[in-house]
Amino acid sequence: MSKINILRSIAFLLTLAMLLFTGCAEDGSPVAPGSALTITIIAGPSGDVPFNAYVTFKWQAKGGSGNYVEYTYKLGAGAATVTNETSVTIENLAAGANQVFEVTVKDSKDATASATRTITVLDDAAPPTVNIDFSPIPGSAIAENGSATIQWSAADPGSFFGTIAGYTYELQRDSVAIITQATQIEATSVTFDSLVSGVYDFTVTAHDNAGLTASASVNFIVKPAEILWIDDLDFGGLNAEFVERQEWVAGFNGFAWEEYDMNNALSSMTTVQAADQLEAKVNGAGSTYNTIVWNEGGSMLWYSTNGYPDAIGGGGDHLLHRRHGPTRRAGRADA
Repeated sequence: MSKINILRSIAFLLTLAMLLFTGCAEDGSPVAPGSALTITIIAGPSGDVPFNAYVTFKWQAKGGSGNYVEYTYKLGAGAATVTNETSVTIENLAAGANQVFEVTVKDSKDATASATRTITVLDDAAPPTVNIDFSPIPGSAIAENGSATIQWSAADPGSFFGTIAGYTYELQRDSVAIITQATQIEATSVTFDSLVSGVYDFTVTAHDNAGLTASASVNFIVKPAEILWIDDLDFGGLNAEFVERQEWVAGFNGFAWEEYDMNNALSSMTTVQAADQLEAKVNGAGSTYNTIVWNEGGSMLWYSTNGYPDAIGGGGDHLLHRRHGPTRRAGRADA
């Protein structure tokens, strides 16, 4: 083969190689899409939805470059959110009509497409209900320096998704607020200790997650004790003593009363000293008692401290005896 033919062959092969090499390079020019970019909401509500419910929207993009860079969604006047996901769950919906959910897709060629759905979040027009379940009897009395426990409960009948968000309360004495719980709490009871004399009003307010409220109140009086319960019966154990005392607490509910525990007194003093202490409590200066209840041994005795006969009743069927008149010394029925 002549040198000329050899050179021609080499040149042909080089040209062919260059053509093959450049043919494998990526074409950076825009590619005409096979179809227009679209996005469809394939799941999610439209129309009415309950207050404070949650909703889930799902969507699917098609066409365009086939490579979807990001999605952007928003509900109503809220801020837009960018995501790479194809679904979103929105919680705690606020009430409002014709709220538009819009989702937009952008592909790798910066083409965009959008889809929308319109919902109406129904308003929760019904306020919660609240009840005081345990408290001093309305208008009744509590002994000075005693305590008062109040318990309550609430419900939200407004809608299936309504819930109680918390409670606030206020305690007034003689029409002046002395304790205010302004921050919402989850607790459903409160105890007030070392109460001084006065007229008390307690109000608890229930708040639901729609911002609606309802209140309940109870009033009671704190005054010096008028009844002295002398506990002179030993049940032989702390549990039995506790059960016994709770029965008296329930029976005396609504009265200003105090307890004198005879067994505790006699553990630290003589009988004469205990009698003198009782004498001072019942007949001493400033005594406010008008009834003595002596729970002892096999009987239970009631005494008036005002000049009437000593004992009345026994066995526990009658709880209190109130009289009016000059004070006299209390004593046992057989004294």
